[in-house]
Amino acid sequence: MESPGQRTSCSLTVTHVVPNVPTQEKLYVGMTFEELENAFAFYNRYAKLAGFSVRKESLKKTKDGVIRGRVYTCYKEGLEKNAMLGIDTERCTQNIRNGCMAMLGVSRTRNSVLFKVYRFEEAHNHYCETPSKVHLLKSHRNLSEAKKKLFSTMQSNNISIPRAMGIFIAESSGAGDVGFLEADLRNYVRDENAKVKGQDAQLFVEHFMLEKEHNSSFFYKVRKDSTNKIELAFWADPTCRRSYHFFGDTVALDSTYNTNTYGFPFAPFVGVNHHFQSILFGCAFMNKENFESYLWILEAFLEAMPGPPPNVIITDQDPALSKAIARALPNAYHRYCMWHIIRKIPEKVGSIINSLESFSKIYCIIKYSETAYEFEAKWQGLVDEVGLGDNEWISYMFQVREQWVPAYFKNVFAASMSSTQRSETTHSFLKKFVYKGCSFNEFVTRFGRALSRQRERENDSDHKDRNGRPKLQYGTQMELQVANTYTSSMFREFQRGLHNCFTYGVDENIEGDMSILKLTYRGLSNDIEIKKSRIVTMNRLTQIGSCSCKQFEFMGIPCAHILRVLDCMNMYEVPSFYIIDRWKKGTRRQIVIDRAGNEIREDHRREVTGGNSKAYDAFLNGYYDLISESLEDQEFGLELLQEWRQKFNDHMSKKPIENNKSSKEIETSSTVEYLEPDHARHKGCGKRLKSSMDKGPTLNRLCRVCKGHGHDKRNCPKNAKGGVAIGAFDDHK
Repeated sequence: MESPGQRTSCSLTVTHVVPNVPTQEKLYVGMTFEELENAFAFYNRYAKLAGFSVRKESLKKTKDGVIRGRVYTCYKEGLEKNAMLGIDTERCTQNIRNGCMAMLGVSRTRNSVLFKVYRFEEAHNHYCETPSKVHLLKSHRNLSEAKKKLFSTMQSNNISIPRAMGIFIAESSGAGDVGFLEADLRNYVRDENAKVKGQDAQLFVEHFMLEKEHNSSFFYKVRKDSTNKIELAFWADPTCRRSYHFFGDTVALDSTYNTNTYGFPFAPFVGVNHHFQSILFGCAFMNKENFESYLWILEAFLEAMPGPPPNVIITDQDPALSKAIARALPNAYHRYCMWHIIRKIPEKVGSIINSLESFSKIYCIIKYSETAYEFEAKWQGLVDEVGLGDNEWISYMFQVREQWVPAYFKNVFAASMSSTQRSETTHSFLKKFVYKGCSFNEFVTRFGRALSRQRERENDSDHKDRNGRPKLQYGTQMELQVANTYTSSMFREFQRGLHNCFTYGVDENIEGDMSILKLTYRGLSNDIEIKKSRIVTMNRLTQIGSCSCKQFEFMGIPCAHILRVLDCMNMYEVPSFYIIDRWKKGTRRQIVIDRAGNEIREDHRREVTGGNSKAYDAFLNGYYDLISESLEDQEFGLELLQEWRQKFNDHMSKKPIENNKSSKEIETSSTVEYLEPDHARHKGCGKRLKSSMDKGPTLNRLCRVCKGHGHDKRNCPKNAKGGVAIGAFDDHK
């Protein structure tokens, strides 16, 4: 006789198939169970050894609702309704039922709490599945709560369903030991989405309400239309708001698409922190990219942020956004993204400047012109040279040159930002966590994880700076001073200037307390002599100066030219004027007060994804560690697992029966104040311009059944519903 763990087979008689299962695993008439679930579990275990799946059938109850008994059958019991009537359905599914009579019947005996087996039919009218395929049967597949939570974590980190299934298979001994199929994961996602269908907008807002309830420093603002559908939303958590206080002098704003199922553009407000890393100040959803929407999110942004408005804001050339910025931020320097404009040049001027040499020329003119006069002279010379004087786009870009050419705003501090590239980098990073099918509620959960990952990089950089110091190249007092003051990233920028400063020769002209110094660099590049000159004006008494390159004004780090002058003045340390708080270590340690006079407090103990995830993760990690360590003694590990399960069952049996709903589960609201919006039609989704070839005549659709035009085989008049179309198989004769 085979043991339960061995391979089983089926013995075939003349009229029926009886599974070959060990006697101790079989049921028998008169067998009793304390609970109905125990009867199902025993029968299902027997079915797994036998090679079939169990289906729960009729449930009998008394008038008082007390369960009297139940019938469990083979999954091939009965006949398909449509098959019995001889009807072909449009949906192509397999008919698995064939009238199998194998079953188990249990009922509660009179004056007893036990359930007794009153009928057990073990013979089937079909062959049973082999052990290698039993895991494919429905009753032997189960997506446990632990696996659901792990899968949800994978999803929130943008791991696809096939990849998640691959991870589950890799963790198990193979696909047969996972306990479920990829289709079960897809069905789970479908069911979870169905639970919140019609409630997504409400849950989205309630998520913000819960965050606000937990920490009053959380800010959100939502606007709905006359039909209660969400139009606009802005939110910023306490960390975002504190970040703005320290690093909000320069902001980049650029919307992106394909982040949610409603097609709402997502607009993050992005800056740069003291480690020269991208950082988020707040974000918004909007249904339309028009003046009113942009004005609303800008006003919400200003309401949320502590401190004055940003000094510089960088965007694309959206006219509606430009108009909104002029209204909401009248004193801010509004800059257009230089990189967007440079990328448009080949498209706007055509083949005239498509050559690499011509494009390099115009790029160098834009990027490296130090003064407005130099840019205008070189630009006009190139325009005349290549014949672009009549190009409307070139003429317009020259008119608005003060908003995008660096030479016109080098004297304005912008943390070295001249494009929305940091916004685009944030978009790219975010899309590793979200996808275009995200609901609003799912988006904020996934977005929270992305934000945590971004902040962990800053946290790691802070840790390294607090516990170490970058290596010095020269060992001077000046280098040591900056290494102890600035973050490692900004110290490396300073160190680069210190390295280059010794390559300049100095000619000094003293006029009273002021020194005007000309610094000249001579070198070779591809055997061609290069000569660069800079002018530094330095007050010898205050030790404050300015360089013609404007690096300090634009970036906040003294350039190589100023460092060379300080060296000539025998300065051993960098004057305090050139050390700005923005790039210092530990900048965030200060207290931040909002506009209402309340302190903005961060809560590092609670992740934005919420819940008791940390306690759960700690338990799960400890469980995994114990299992891994017990692999060397599998018998002991199994005994330990059985002991834990018995203790758990004993504990649960003593607990009073309560509503089994977890506090972490999403509860649908009794009143819905916010409705799901219609799909947004954002800019750029209009009809594309067509070439002459595209505008040519198009052929009418040809039906493959009747060879007629204007329809196809799906709606052909000759195709009778549920039957075979006339001529459908003509091609195969």
